[in-house]
Amino acid sequence: MNVLSILAGQSKDFTFELFDKFNTNLNTSLHTLHKIDLYTEKFNPVFVSELAYSDEIIKYQNLVKISDLLVFFYPVWEFGLPAILKGFLDKVFQEGFAYEYDRNYTRGLLSDKKGMIFSTSRQPNWQLRFLYGNVLPLTWKRGVFGSAGIRDVRLQNFDLIGGKNSSERQLLALEEIKLLAGEV
Repeated sequence: MNVLSILAGQSKDFTFELFDKFNTNLNTSLHTLHKIDLYTEKFNPVFVSELAYSDEIIKYQNLVKISDLLVFFYPVWEFGLPAILKGFLDKVFQEGFAYEYDRNYTRGLLSDKKGMIFSTSRQPNWQLRFLYGNVLPLTWKRGVFGSAGIRDVRLQNFDLIGGKNSSERQLLALEEIKLLAGEV
């Protein structure tokens, strides 16, 4: 299986550790791993229509095309995606590549893919679900992956990272990521 692992977290951020632990523990004798580190690659999230199909975007779209599993790692900022990840999704998962409109509804063009999303937040999961409108599943399962036709999606937010008892929670999260990578 081809696995595309995408990081939208800086090297000092805990999501970098999750990204690294997942990639290190993925069985590369069974899977081909491709990695994108948006900060290291200095990805520009600003969408400019003239550059909609630049060489960089086509390179990323080709990686998505050949991948069976798309895995995203990011910190939740202001109850949503960091700008660099939002820009990546806007540029790469464009109409004509990820979806098309067919008689007033969206038809996904990437339905042969699976998705895994691993995020971290200072807020507890119950707040993200009940006080902020279940923002993470709406963004991914209905929004990004939903419109692209990707239905097999695992979403895991590691909450209370960065606050009290954070180091203990981080150790548990790293163990869980290790196990999940082994199950792929």
